[in-house]
Amino acid sequence: MKKDRAEIESMLDVLEGDLPKLISDHPNPDEGDFWLALAERTVRIETMANADDKEMVAARIARMLESRDLVRADEGASSA
Repeated sequence: MKKDRAEIESMLDVLEGDLPKLISDHPNPDEGDFWLALAERTVRIETMANADDKEMVAARIARMLESRDLVRADEGASSA
């Protein structure tokens, strides 16, 4: 079931609040467990977002990760 923007933003707020615990539970993001745990949460939010909100969801998640210096290995390895 699709959610409206306010509900999606609320879900993102919860995710952002939970991120420190997620990071502490998976202290080595390079091992992949962190990314798997994060994906379980983000896919749920992305699935519930309307098409108009998907870009906002992706941008907000990216900002959350960037603010904590978290970049997936496959993203950090890209060449310019």
